[in-house]
Amino acid sequence: LYLNLTKMNVAVHLGDNKIGLKPGSSRIYDAPPLRKSTNVPVSYHYFHPTQKKWRLLSASTIVLRATRREICIFSWDPNYKRMNYHGITFPVTR
Repeated sequence: LYLNLTKMNVAVHLGDNKIGLKPGSSRIYDAPPLRKSTNVPVSYHYFHPTQKKWRLLSASTIVLRATRREICIFSWDPNYKRMNYHGITFPVTR
């Protein structure tokens, strides 16, 4: 689940998938059925309002598992005047 609590556009690149988030929106990524754990590159981007270009917020590799669930929250930090990203990962038992 991706939540964009900012006034900026956010883009999530998850492997070959691109997920766009308009300001104030949320999206659920429905992962394909997995037989085994899979490493997937992930990057988070935002469209900078004054520079008028996409900026990289963070990039990494995650492990997709059939039991993995994550909530990703994009918010604005007024003290530092920057976008923040918080990821909460938890396992789901079947």
